[in-house]
Amino acid sequence: MNTTIRASTKEFFAHWGSYILLILTMNLALQWLVVPAIRFLTEQLLTWGNIPYLTITNLFATLLHHPFVALGLIAIVILLLLALFWQFSFLLYGISLIKKEGSLKPVPLIKYSLKEIAQLPKSTFGYFLIYGFLILPFANFFFRSILTSKIKIPDFVLTFLITKRLFAILIFLFFLIMAYVGIRLLYFLPNLILQKMRPQEAFKASWNQTKGHSLKIFLRLLWLNVLTILLMLILILGLYLLQLRLDQLNDFWPFVGATLNLGIMEIATQLITLWAMVVFFQMILPAKILLPTLINTPNKSRFRNRIFAGIAIFIFTSGIILYNALFLTGALTTLPLTISHRGVDGNNGVQNTISAMAETMKAKPDYIEMDIHETKDHQFVVMHDENLKDLASIDKAPHELTLAQLTALTVKENGHQAKIASFDDYLQYANNHKQKLLIEIKTTPMDSPQLLDNFITRYEKDILKNHHRIHSLDYKIVTGLKEKAPKLFVSFILPYNFVYPNMTVDAYTMEQTTLDNNFIAKAHAENKQVYIWTVNESTDMDNLFFMNVDGIITDNLSLLNEEIHSFKDNPSYADRLLLYVNQLTTVNNPDN
Repeated sequence: MNTTIRASTKEFFAHWGSYILLILTMNLALQWLVVPAIRFLTEQLLTWGNIPYLTITNLFATLLHHPFVALGLIAIVILLLLALFWQFSFLLYGISLIKKEGSLKPVPLIKYSLKEIAQLPKSTFGYFLIYGFLILPFANFFFRSILTSKIKIPDFVLTFLITKRLFAILIFLFFLIMAYVGIRLLYFLPNLILQKMRPQEAFKASWNQTKGHSLKIFLRLLWLNVLTILLMLILILGLYLLQLRLDQLNDFWPFVGATLNLGIMEIATQLITLWAMVVFFQMILPAKILLPTLINTPNKSRFRNRIFAGIAIFIFTSGIILYNALFLTGALTTLPLTISHRGVDGNNGVQNTISAMAETMKAKPDYIEMDIHETKDHQFVVMHDENLKDLASIDKAPHELTLAQLTALTVKENGHQAKIASFDDYLQYANNHKQKLLIEIKTTPMDSPQLLDNFITRYEKDILKNHHRIHSLDYKIVTGLKEKAPKLFVSFILPYNFVYPNMTVDAYTMEQTTLDNNFIAKAHAENKQVYIWTVNESTDMDNLFFMNVDGIITDNLSLLNEEIHSFKDNPSYADRLLLYVNQLTTVNNPDN
């Protein structure tokens, strides 16, 4: 690679004001203009097509049955790619200009970058799509973008694949190949943008430039990654130890110290992240950079950029000091409802069985989430899977057996065994023990047309009386419940969040991978709640406390209870610093 980490670091500190101004300009353009525009266009397109939501369960049907909406979505994706290409180009031009001239002017740089993109051959964007698929995930630690925040594999999908040995091996090999090809194409965009090569030339040139150097490049990028993490850990540990000493003092010093330490932590982690990105980009800059004189700026503007950067840091610091003061008093956080996923707490029983529910109730969840299927004789059985093979060793679906046949079966899991429960028995046990349920209605193409009416007729009064709630992946079930039994509390399950839905529901049950603050803010503005599934790690739980979600669905209820107790039981300011660390260092959520 062309520049060492030490040389790039020296360059960064020599022109830190210009780099901050560069990133500030880019982020303002993306967050205030590009992202709101893309969201608005997507929401308007779906409204025009009378499509209330868009997630992975209806994406292909939408593309297949709504051709004009499909064309509009393709156009929006192209617009997103153009914006992402501009972001990468803007950073390359800006960092190159700062390195060459020692300063920059943001407005001429924006105009120049847009003009250059417009003049590129159309085939460039096809190559960029391939490049982005290969290199951006690999370089995500150094190049984060709010534009790619939704490009993720849901945790539940990844967890399922990893548990299958063959899939796990294939995934490992796939990412290994991606990493190798990504390294070989590391110079593609710099060659294309800064050296004015045609796409095929830039592609071949990058492949030749990295020939025989792949391991060296990988180790240097790995070292930059490790160094960045070490700097953040040293920073966090130092501030934590300092706060431990301050917490031993009297009067207002612990509070003042914690407020300032949180501010330092916020600013320093942002600067470290900026440093890592600048170093990464400088590593991939070509030796020859073709930049016209029209955007060159004199060295005297370096002082001006430092003034602007200092003002930006001051405004940012003032805002976060106020935020931190409110956070430390607990004014900005609300604790979520605790919801046991499938009625278990760890491995305390077989999912969706009465015996497991009885054990789980000892941990006092606010709700127990459970699943029901329709049976062959149009009754309801408590079961998650669409096939009984894994739990009952019978290759049958719930709709193929009567309720009597199903409740005679024994299911086994985690060293436990129990009888399959009817929904009537499960519901009665919960009512008798004043345990509220979050009932997921599972559906299949084999269900009877009377499923929804039967459910409402039998259970509406009981559910209302005992304050149970309902959610479902099935749009027809959710809308049917709100139409025929509007008093019931109903949540729509979203396994993937492309765009905020337009639905008459009481809540959304979101898979945690694609959740962002914008979604929560919109839901709360409409007086709708947001539940998150399936959250089993303490760091994820802590992060969700700060996002003010209304409920957390977990397989590990005891851990969630511990996290909540440690959060609300007046922890020391040093402990609050640690709770906040995950919020500051979350790399997969640019909206935070």
